[in-house]
Amino acid sequence: MTLFDKCLPIILNHEGGYANHPNDPGGNTNFGISLRFLKSTGLQDGDIDCDGDIDVEDIKSLTTSKAAKLYYKYFWKKANLDVIPNDILALHVFDMGVNAGTKTAAKLLQKCLGFVGDDIDGIIGRQTAAAINSTNITVLVNSYIRERYAYYDRIIKRNPKLSVFKRGWYRRVKTTIFI
Repeated sequence: MTLFDKCLPIILNHEGGYANHPNDPGGNTNFGISLRFLKSTGLQDGDIDCDGDIDVEDIKSLTTSKAAKLYYKYFWKKANLDVIPNDILALHVFDMGVNAGTKTAAKLLQKCLGFVGDDIDGIIGRQTAAAINSTNITVLVNSYIRERYAYYDRIIKRNPKLSVFKRGWYRRVKTTIFI
């Protein structure tokens, strides 16, 4: 079993099934895959029902298997999570990437690693991997968890209508663990 396979059930549990919350900027969502995101993938990956367009019916047609393929390609691989040597840190970065975007997840990680300015580029590459490998992982994981909470507080402050999601976001961070 790969680390991605180990992480996926936790992500799917956090995301749940179909939803269309009026305050969710992603719009219609299923298994955490939003219509906004699905449209960004193009017809090859986004036209789930194979009818030539990407719409709410594609979101409703998503299966866990198709969601897993999208997560692997557009979140796990795109974020280069295989370079993270710690399972729980990789899970947190993956979960944050799914919830807030892979660049945001990587930027939070880089901030925790002490990167500043242009070094915070949202790309987990050689420099970020080297910094992870030279850092106390327990300290880094705890720092990343604190940054996740702070990130949610900041976006709620900027957009108070998102406060409806705060409890769920906090629970998500708290339950980003392997059982």
